[in-house]
Amino acid sequence: MYRWFLLSAALSVVPLSEAAGQIPDGYEIVHITDNPNDYSSVPKINACGEIVFATRINQSKAFEEIFLYDNGRLSQLTENTVRDAFPEINNDGTAVWTEEADGFGGGTIVMHRDGTVTEIATGTAGVVNNLGNVAWNVFVPEECAFPSAVYLYDGEATIEIVGYGSSNQSVQMNDLNELVWTRFDFCAAPWESDIFRYSQGVVAPLTADAFEPRSPIINNLGQVAWGGPDGIELWEDGRITTLTDWGYNPRINEAGQMYFIRWHEDTSTWQAWLCLDCLVSTEGDPAFLQLTDDPFWNTDGDINDHTEVTWKAKNFPESDIYFLRRIRDADADFDGDVDLDDFATFDACFTGPIPTDRLCECRFLDLDHDRDVDWADFRIFQTNYTGAN
Repeated sequence: MYRWFLLSAALSVVPLSEAAGQIPDGYEIVHITDNPNDYSSVPKINACGEIVFATRINQSKAFEEIFLYDNGRLSQLTENTVRDAFPEINNDGTAVWTEEADGFGGGTIVMHRDGTVTEIATGTAGVVNNLGNVAWNVFVPEECAFPSAVYLYDGEATIEIVGYGSSNQSVQMNDLNELVWTRFDFCAAPWESDIFRYSQGVVAPLTADAFEPRSPIINNLGQVAWGGPDGIELWEDGRITTLTDWGYNPRINEAGQMYFIRWHEDTSTWQAWLCLDCLVSTEGDPAFLQLTDDPFWNTDGDINDHTEVTWKAKNFPESDIYFLRRIRDADADFDGDVDLDDFATFDACFTGPIPTDRLCECRFLDLDHDRDVDWADFRIFQTNYTGAN
């Protein structure tokens, strides 16, 4: 236990970046990558604020590498001559991606844990939950039908959830091993789709006769959201609710927030949007915030339970990674003050002047953004201390 001395003073925040959109109070946008010669994929974020994405370096190469952003540090996880694509990461820092992805559903699902890479199975676009279980698709290239099966690896065995009778794509999973995906019928003209869910051994459709729903996501509350030409809808306990009639590719957390994108016809651009209290019952209406208002595209991304968001932006062939993160003002429990509760967390998080990977929630007390929690941060903590408010 360290001895500390607290001083009372007003809160002080210096933003690291500016943004043209509507940024929620207590947040700022950080530009993680900025290289016009690179092209990055959709980033994914966990509760620790770690972000994984694939980048085609210099655009001249025919393959991508996997990168990890952790509290200001950007590291490269792969360095080879094959295409590494579709990375995902869980709260333990375990990442999965598709090695030797061929763009037609082929490849190998690999898991990166504690510096070791392990092959899981043949397939593509794997997802990993916080239990370390993995789900993925396996495609059979075929004219029109493009059949695809869905599999789940539970740490011991691989289970076929649904076979090749149709084209099952874009599988997502929660920590209850519940899965959702889109089932396409590309032989119909125009093509058709439905959202399916797997729970406790049962596969069932969530939609019927809907107009091209796709890109579903499921959280640990069992809520399922998806987008389509009719907007974004939410399924919960058998009931479907329209969240907005203008939006695509939703990503939801368990705190009631949703990240999504909207097409702006007047500027011919996609822009990033955030809906606060979108998935919970409140007395007021959900708050829709336009995070970006740029002359370029801001597209697909991800959100964690701290309402931190990451997405990719810029116009093809350039693509950069952006991060909406909490401003670090020493309010570690986000209750609007800096008091003894925050001090107790600071004490538990103290590392000394040692750069540390995976600070996770302790990153909110790395107040000078140098990857440790030390005396320099404590001096800022003292300055920001307000007492209970």
